[in-house]
Amino acid sequence: GNYPPKSLVERHTLASIKTLGLGKGEKPDIIEVKATILFIPAEKLWYYACPEKDNNRKVTENADGSWHCEATGQTYSTKENRYILRASLADF
Repeated sequence: GNYPPKSLVERHTLASIKTLGLGKGEKPDIIEVKATILFIPAEKLWYYACPEKDNNRKVTENADGSWHCEATGQTYSTKENRYILRASLADF
């Protein structure tokens, strides 16, 4: 969403994210970082996931075009695309 810019005091450095253990809890941590993108790898931009609600586990395609989820043990006619953003950043 559109959030107003935070003061410099409220921004985190990349080092402070690791020090504070942000992103490791049960719920997501929403923070603001000002950084430069150095590199975005082109491989593995998405994976195929189970279509069940709140299940982001990978599925594998069967020979008949259906999709099997190891987590649920079920086979589905569809799958969800889950996108992954991996990047190298620097906050000089």
